[in-house]
Amino acid sequence: MNRYDRRPACRILKTRQAGRLSYILRKLMNQFPKVHNATWPGLVGKGGPDAEPIIEFETMLEMTAAAEVNGQKFDGVDIFLSLPHTDIDSTDDQLKELAEQVASRNLVIGSLVAPVWGGTGGGSAMGSEE
Repeated sequence: MNRYDRRPACRILKTRQAGRLSYILRKLMNQFPKVHNATWPGLVGKGGPDAEPIIEFETMLEMTAAAEVNGQKFDGVDIFLSLPHTDIDSTDDQLKELAEQVASRNLVIGSLVAPVWGGTGGGSAMGSEE
């Protein structure tokens, strides 16, 4: 401890700084990790003759917003940019509507997943298949 640390003003300042840091840390606790539900139709309902029926986007949002385990709820959803839920070629207005649907259920969009797999309306981000 140097001679300046012994002065009352320095001790008060250090106490306030430590108190402020403690307050900030308490506010940040339990905010991470965020829990998001993947709204990818291929995970649950692929549709087709030998698969489960596709779950509508609105139904997935309702189920996500209602789900709770030991007091933990989903914070948001991760969206796959592929039909039948979200067309990768959606207009700005369609995307705003999607964002409003999510926000109206007190959820956030955590990530958007591009369709880079064959058969999902997208393609490789690394060039051609060759």
